[in-house]
Amino acid sequence: MTTYRRRGHWRRSPGGGRHWVQTHSVTRSGASRPSRQTYGSPYRRTVTARPRVPRPPRSFSERWLRPNARCPVCGASVFYYSNEHGSRVFFDEVGPPWPKHPCTDNSAYRERSPISPGRSAPARYSLLKGRSLAQRSAFLDATANSRLTWVGLSYRVNAWTPYALLKRDLADGVTRLTLQRLYTLQPATVWTVAAEVPLAVGDVVFVQAGQLSYFDLDRGEPVTMPVEHVGTERVGGVRERLRGLWTRLTS
Repeated sequence: MTTYRRRGHWRRSPGGGRHWVQTHSVTRSGASRPSRQTYGSPYRRTVTARPRVPRPPRSFSERWLRPNARCPVCGASVFYYSNEHGSRVFFDEVGPPWPKHPCTDNSAYRERSPISPGRSAPARYSLLKGRSLAQRSAFLDATANSRLTWVGLSYRVNAWTPYALLKRDLADGVTRLTLQRLYTLQPATVWTVAAEVPLAVGDVVFVQAGQLSYFDLDRGEPVTMPVEHVGTERVGGVRERLRGLWTRLTS
């Protein structure tokens, strides 16, 4: 039991009247004097969280390829290409206009670079992962273009279409390329180039308005040349189609 003195105060009766209560003693069954109660609004304030908008990858090209290096100067995620001859190039974005990363775009850095030379290129995502990124990117692009948000400025649509090389044939100085548009189930298409193209199966190339662009690992630089669309690749049977689909799902 606890007894304490309570100062005089005004009290409102159930009928709405107001009267003065003199100072008096109060006895309560508790260990200590109760703290002063604060009467607030009978309604609890509900804070509605703003819907989270998915953030796009830092780089536009991350919807196609994984950044395979970090800049040794600033630590940014970059796309790294190299060959066995010692050529090493860091790009901020993959595909035309192939913007090089400014921190490493100088001969002084390349001479003292501790990275051992070798043949390297960014890796592709699996089909399911790539499709997920492409679908999310398309949604963000559409939202940005209609609302003119900051996403539209840094994540705009690239007119160059990315393809993966499925097959390369060379005959009479003409290279025949079988290309599959990245992360789609569309039939592969066939293109011809009036020159020898040093590409390997799995390489990523970009096509736009009769132009083919890719990174030449032998020369250590991007190349753009005319290309002609021949048609859609004809696949013999269901087995070949399933084999091609399985390869794209697991690659």
